[in-house]
Amino acid sequence: MRALVAAAIESGDASKAGMLKVPGGSMFELRELVNAVCLRVHDIHQRVLPVHPREDDRAHISNSFWLQSNLAGNVDMVVLDDSYHVVTVDRQRHVVAERTVALCETVAKAHREGTGKVVPISRPPRSLSQGRVA
Repeated sequence: MRALVAAAIESGDASKAGMLKVPGGSMFELRELVNAVCLRVHDIHQRVLPVHPREDDRAHISNSFWLQSNLAGNVDMVVLDDSYHVVTVDRQRHVVAERTVALCETVAKAHREGTGKVVPISRPPRSLSQGRVA
């Protein structure tokens, strides 16, 4: 699977599996986003479905466990035992699809029955829009 993903990335078509290299500016923006989420994670009440492979040399599974412990809403975590970093194209992509559909159906049913709580997403602090974390 790694060879297939690598070939897709090296093809130059980022839609296949991602970019071969991530520009430094993008990495900086990602770090800023991570910092902003960490500061406000306890305020996130929406239901979340983290899907993470047990073995991933790009993103450690402890990040998903941290989110599971710190988000304020329901967290339906899925740990994949036979997948790698790009879980949507790997061996257990069917599990990713099934769990995503199941979550959407659960949320839709709750909203139809009036038991779903919609939590408005507040605007980020002004300093975030200026490229700094508050």
